[in-house]
Amino acid sequence: MITVKRLYDTGREGTSIVDYLIESVADGPAQEAHAHFDGTRYYTNAGTPPGRWLGAGLDGLGDDDRHLHAGRRVGADQLRALIQDGADPITHQMLGRAFPAHVSNADRVRALTADLSAQLSADERAARIEQIERQVARTNKAKAVHGFDFTFAPPKSVSVVWALGDAGVREQIEAAHHDAIKHIVAMMEADSIRTRQGAGGVVQTETRGVVAAAFDHWDSREGDPHLHTHLVVANRVQGPDGAWRTLDSHGALMPAQVALSEAYDNHLMDGLAARLGVEWHVRSVSRTGREHWEIDGVDDRLLKVFSTRHAQIEAARDEAGADGAGHWDADARAWAGTRSDKKHHSLEELTRSWRERACQVAGDQPLRGVTGRPLPAPGTMPAQPGTRSHPVRAADITDDQVVHLAGGVLVALQSSRAHWSTWNIRAEAQRAARRIRFETPGQRDQFTGRLTEAVTARCVRVDYATTAHTPARYRRRDGSSQFVPENSEIFTTQVLLDAEDALVRWSRSTDAPRLANPGALATSGKRAPSADQLAAIEAVATSGRRLDLMVGPAGAGKTTALSALVEAWQAEHGAGSVTALAPSSAAAEVLGESLGAPADNVSMWLTLRRAQAERDNQATFLRQAGDWLDQGGRVADIRDSLAVVDPTTAGLPDRRIRAAIDTALHRIENTPMQKARLEAGDLIIVDEASMAATIPLHEIVAQADAAGAKVLAVGDPDQLAAVEAGGSFGMLIDSHPESVPSLKTIHRFVDDWQGPASLALRAGDRRAVETYTARGAVQAGTQEEVLDQVHAAWASETAQGRTSLMVAADNATAAELAARARADLKAAGKVSGREVTLADGNQASAGDLIVTRKNARALRSGRHWAHNGATWTVQAVSADGAMLVTPAADPAAEAIHLPADYVAAQVELGYATTIYRAQGHTVDDCHVVVTPDMGRQALYVGMTRGKSANVAHVVTDSAAADDDLMPQFAQEPAHILTDVLARDTAPATARRAADRHADQVESVKRLANEYQTIAAGEAAWGWENALPRLLPRQADRLLADDYSDALATELRRASRAGLDVNVVLPALAGAKPLNEAHPAADLANRVAKARKAHTAAGRPRRLIAGLIPAAPPSADPDVARALAEREKLITARASAVLHQALTEGQPWTKDLGPAPADARVRSQWLEAARTVAAYRDRYGIVDPPDGPITATTHDASLEATLGPVVSHIDRTVVEDRRRATQALLKARRLSEQAPRQAAPAPGRAPGVPTMSRTPRGTVGVPQQPRTRQQPGREQDRGREL
Repeated sequence: MITVKRLYDTGREGTSIVDYLIESVADGPAQEAHAHFDGTRYYTNAGTPPGRWLGAGLDGLGDDDRHLHAGRRVGADQLRALIQDGADPITHQMLGRAFPAHVSNADRVRALTADLSAQLSADERAARIEQIERQVARTNKAKAVHGFDFTFAPPKSVSVVWALGDAGVREQIEAAHHDAIKHIVAMMEADSIRTRQGAGGVVQTETRGVVAAAFDHWDSREGDPHLHTHLVVANRVQGPDGAWRTLDSHGALMPAQVALSEAYDNHLMDGLAARLGVEWHVRSVSRTGREHWEIDGVDDRLLKVFSTRHAQIEAARDEAGADGAGHWDADARAWAGTRSDKKHHSLEELTRSWRERACQVAGDQPLRGVTGRPLPAPGTMPAQPGTRSHPVRAADITDDQVVHLAGGVLVALQSSRAHWSTWNIRAEAQRAARRIRFETPGQRDQFTGRLTEAVTARCVRVDYATTAHTPARYRRRDGSSQFVPENSEIFTTQVLLDAEDALVRWSRSTDAPRLANPGALATSGKRAPSADQLAAIEAVATSGRRLDLMVGPAGAGKTTALSALVEAWQAEHGAGSVTALAPSSAAAEVLGESLGAPADNVSMWLTLRRAQAERDNQATFLRQAGDWLDQGGRVADIRDSLAVVDPTTAGLPDRRIRAAIDTALHRIENTPMQKARLEAGDLIIVDEASMAATIPLHEIVAQADAAGAKVLAVGDPDQLAAVEAGGSFGMLIDSHPESVPSLKTIHRFVDDWQGPASLALRAGDRRAVETYTARGAVQAGTQEEVLDQVHAAWASETAQGRTSLMVAADNATAAELAARARADLKAAGKVSGREVTLADGNQASAGDLIVTRKNARALRSGRHWAHNGATWTVQAVSADGAMLVTPAADPAAEAIHLPADYVAAQVELGYATTIYRAQGHTVDDCHVVVTPDMGRQALYVGMTRGKSANVAHVVTDSAAADDDLMPQFAQEPAHILTDVLARDTAPATARRAADRHADQVESVKRLANEYQTIAAGEAAWGWENALPRLLPRQADRLLADDYSDALATELRRASRAGLDVNVVLPALAGAKPLNEAHPAADLANRVAKARKAHTAAGRPRRLIAGLIPAAPPSADPDVARALAEREKLITARASAVLHQALTEGQPWTKDLGPAPADARVRSQWLEAARTVAAYRDRYGIVDPPDGPITATTHDASLEATLGPVVSHIDRTVVEDRRRATQALLKARRLSEQAPRQAAPAPGRAPGVPTMSRTPRGTVGVPQQPRTRQQPGREQDRGREL
């Protein structure tokens, strides 16, 4: 596995990754090459081997006499120069620009706020500050990334075999590990090590390769075997022009991480199979279907014994005597006391300890039969016990086998996401090929490429956008545009596209059942609905939409509203005419009881419907077959189909077929079968619809449509989404032509302030952080401190008889919290007796609260049965590990027997839960573990479960127990929460992803950057690189002059001023001989004079959309075409943005003033307004939730419409701001001086000019997939004008 971390300068001496890596190195010889761990040299020394240099980028470092070579030892000063300073490790010259000093968001806000007008009122000033804060948050300038730590970690069993094996085994494992790393680095350099240049980094270019240092480590923070390598990659790469720039991490490096990780695992598995003769097997499968592979034959007890964290904590608790009144403090001391800093030990010391521990659990020969396995004997079946798989070549795998594997990859992609990239395909292709061992790395890569192509050919590409011609200079060798990042294509399947489009159509159709007497709603339900609840359910009941929608934020009384709807619907359409569906069986059980209607989980309901349909089809066929025979038809004509329905008829003679048909039909008609009702006039309610995947939701509505029923999807698009291909609920809300019925009043919380605060969280409003902090609902600390806080709060609240919920972002943290809770109960004597190990690694015994994680309808008693999410109280544990349990909510019910295998695989402690499982629950108090990588939707769900208290416990320093790196510098909890609110994790459907992509590609920002890059010509790459072409006889003298930089600077100024440098420079240089001593200075002075004369001539530059300076005419037809097409697109985009803003009545358009009535003046007004729209689109200006407040002062109104001033230095930004300001004032002046036009009709704007374009694929309109193009990757260009 490969994990990646960004490396920052902490600003504190001695606390960087460089300090840690260097200090961990054992003393050893200085400069000899280092190829592997070298157990003889470092076996007895405390610490780790020195680092070694890697990467093709090393060739660009040093000077004529000094070089760095791959495999050489990394010096401390060298690594500091490279990572901390961004300098050449040998010459110490800067590699490109110096790393910028980090300026916090708070400092940026203060600086921008200082520019506000002193004449603002308090309300106006507050509105401006809010807009500044939102803008700064959107353009958050993170700390400079100095490098990346790629940690290569083999599976645990590899570390165990390495730790317990002899020197030869260790050497072979190290070699396989290093070979895999070397191969992955080569893959990275070929496919994902890129940089960016041009305006706004709009051009993605290849590089020379990475500059990296590899450090091998062999134990975890707790001293367990943990073989891994830290590959520290410098955030400096050399482009094709020789200049050093930063890595394109967002567009190339990070998207490739998962695919590279899967490739590393596969290459390591191949290498170890070949070197040591090991076999691999699937040790476990995650709930999402991911397979976890380990070396076959390694005892599970060894894997467990070398994960000592929980064992240490239990021992510390026992030593502390954690019982009675003082067990809280003892528990805290136990957890805190087991935390350890990283200690450096010699390999000799570590291996001795590891072997002693292994012998205690697995005997004297713990690795017997693990290595040296032979290949299957000729003529025998493969996969015989004690053998290993035979390696193959790519050519050995047939096309049919590739097609079969490609189908599996496509299913995996489609079941987990609505759209995917090439990197997603490559990752799944690596997983699909994991069971196959290949002879060489090249053979594996060849097959993976073949499989990736087969999968891609079956996908539909949806990253459509209107793009312009790309000049030859900005094309890659394969002809693709460098303006389009490599491997950025967006794919999906036609099945998903059709499902999305059908859902939209159904949401707009109005031929579904209605409620004839909506007045009954007001008096229906367990309690009368409130005004907004009544309005919402009345709109649903009378709309007639086949697929209706209702939005219910957390705590808005969704159950109250739905119970009234259910009662009124059943009163009119009959008992049982409403069915409720939920994401899980546990949620369905609660939902059914709350609504008084039959309820089931979505998956089970669909399964029953499919089974019922299949049974009906079989019965219909048997009746038709009987009629066929009765009418003289031949048995031969129906025999094959009959055998499918009833296999027992396959060998019967013809004379017995008719009787067999009657027997089969009787059996089908008289066999009891659980049914899922669906009749005309029925109402199907899909609760928590945001968690409904697209394909199942489509199937539900399709069946309802066929039966004449109605579907109501209820949920909140700002809560958690499906783990499968989802996002359809949010898509439907956005695409609905009318407003969606919504519940607006929050009823859940005891304290009034929590309702508005929760809605602010939902909207991502950072002011919510201030509110929760001020109310004492935010606590913070390290990972261990936070777990202490959550556990202590839960213990205190449950002791008071309150319902309290501990919520974590992941299963591991939830299991750890549950273990703490159980320790309390055990110490108090509330849990006792025989213990059994559960699926989460915890123990359970009589008295414990557990949760079942898999539906098993056979495990039942009365109406209770074992299903996912159900909680139970353990009554007894048998010797074989089975359990007797009773429902937690119904302790008097008859106990259910859970078999041992089910307990071991599907049962966990129930004292804590994950955020996904918490959605839909309501308790008295809730405590949420907030990690920096959490998203807004997860935080919102977690912070709305409690009626009384909802507390965010923010982890400010999260070092994993098996991570030997020092914790990152602690962050402020408010900053973490603000970042979490800004992180939108809601999935997008394929159509929405396509539209978002097109919106970015067609934005003024993107087009202007492309235009300016192309227009800059040589300036974009550095005029010094153009001198050999423009002045071939004088270039060497000019570049050798000390004033060559001044010449390059002056050439850039001249180009920006509108001079055609390609024409002017040769003329100036040839006018008279250049100064012999300083020719560059002489030529720079001539260029400066020509620029000033050009400017003084007062020739105003033409502006595109009133904002972007037009380039001088180009003599190159290729460049001229590219510029002309982008000019048209910029103008059209600005017009489209203005048209949409005016049509929707967006608040900022009020500052333009009403459109003048006079046609000539209105044209001028529209031109000025378009410039403002272009500016807003280029700089991503976002209004506050209620829109900008129009102010009476000049400065304030500008800030309301144009946003805060973001730079006083960047020349382009300053000029754009000036032009937009002038345009806004002009529009306002024209509006005030001229007679005004009547307000436009809804949905229309006053005569905004727009350019026709090829219509983009829109939601609800199925698009034909494009014909796939083969070589040249022409598809990267999109649709050109």
